[in-house]
Amino acid sequence: MKALLFQIQLLHLYFRDGLFKTCAITADDKTRSLLAQYGLVTRMQEGMYGCYAPRSSDVVSLLDYLNTRLDGEPFRFLLVSDSAQFSFMTELPRDWVGQVMFDSHAHSANQTEPSGTVRLAPTLASRTVDQPNVIGVVSIHLDDLLHAAGTTIRYSIEFHARSLPWRYYLVNRSQTRLNAPAIRDKSQFYLNGPDSVLLPNGETGLCFSSGTRAFPLQQVPTRIFDLIDRMPPAMDVLGPAVELCLISGLPTPSNDQIKQTKGGKDVFGAMYVYL
Repeated sequence: MKALLFQIQLLHLYFRDGLFKTCAITADDKTRSLLAQYGLVTRMQEGMYGCYAPRSSDVVSLLDYLNTRLDGEPFRFLLVSDSAQFSFMTELPRDWVGQVMFDSHAHSANQTEPSGTVRLAPTLASRTVDQPNVIGVVSIHLDDLLHAAGTTIRYSIEFHARSLPWRYYLVNRSQTRLNAPAIRDKSQFYLNGPDSVLLPNGETGLCFSSGTRAFPLQQVPTRIFDLIDRMPPAMDVLGPAVELCLISGLPTPSNDQIKQTKGGKDVFGAMYVYL
């Protein structure tokens, strides 16, 4: 049997279940060597990383000795995930190419939740680990573990999904005659527009925009828009305009649909819809 020293839970609000299961945690070379030398083992499952000591060991004495060996330096763990996908779905500066740092010593920034879990605060920094797809580094100081007197500490890391305005560009290449097209979701929220635009390929189209209102990216989208056309009622019939649904479930932003205006001030999802 092993004694659980600490856990690191990875969360990401882009995913439906909130778990960042596509991100792995691996010890850096120095930490990996020490873990192996003193019989500490690690396990990663469903976004949860655990570090275990031999049950037969005196955990506090072992941590104290390791802390001396490290001369106060922390255990360091690398967060490894597809960097392009991470940049797409995470609320970060669009052109940022650094790494996200987490440190168990950042007491004023870290938060202890009612459950006792310590939420590690992110710091955006330049790259310190020159390895592909290393998106972040987690530093766990052994004196924090010693302060817990051998009681298991659970750390959590949470990333927020990128939020951005949406724009739909409608190009009518068919013989469909549009009367008063609109784009709305199931809650009857209508996008602004349409405004006539000239597209980069020279075609004319209609632009529907959420303006400054931003929507979070989601693995399984819950905000779905439909393209409708509002038809006026017959002259001899009183009542509201009739809505005809032309396309149900318009696409939501993907990686190649995030656009940035010149100067980088506006970032938005740009989806093209063709009739």
